[in-house]
Amino acid sequence: MEFYELGSYKEQILKAITADEDITNFISPDCCLDLPYFPDVIPDGNNFIGVDSYIIRAGGTAIKEIGIDIYIMFPKNNMAITDELKAQYREKGYSGNPIDIVVQSVGRLLNGSKDFGIGSLKPALENPVRSYIPEENPGQYHGKILSYAGSDFMKDFRKVF
Repeated sequence: MEFYELGSYKEQILKAITADEDITNFISPDCCLDLPYFPDVIPDGNNFIGVDSYIIRAGGTAIKEIGIDIYIMFPKNNMAITDELKAQYREKGYSGNPIDIVVQSVGRLLNGSKDFGIGSLKPALENPVRSYIPEENPGQYHGKILSYAGSDFMKDFRKVF
């Protein structure tokens, strides 16, 4: 097991996220990082997406199932959305506050996708979307964590990248 997949899948997912206009309207590509949320990582006042990967199940020398967590974090003062912008997103089939819209955008991008060499990327069976309020800065940032699992790996995943 080389663990190459852990980094390469994050890179490919971030590439797709930063190319999606519905996401980058709320989160700058510079604030989309290949690590989970840490208070000191986010420049003050910026919205943030972090991607983390981990092994759920392994067998012998092979990874059998990989987990991907997507952290979507907004400062409390960035949660407002104008009625005009809300109407524009509603026309596209989105609803809710900016975090909800980004969650839905990421879901559309990743749910069932076979574009990352992981096979069909599926929401985790338990708690696929959960609220997250960091203990370090309660009240400053709020977010959601989307959890995914992938298990149908390509035989030579390096050819994808």
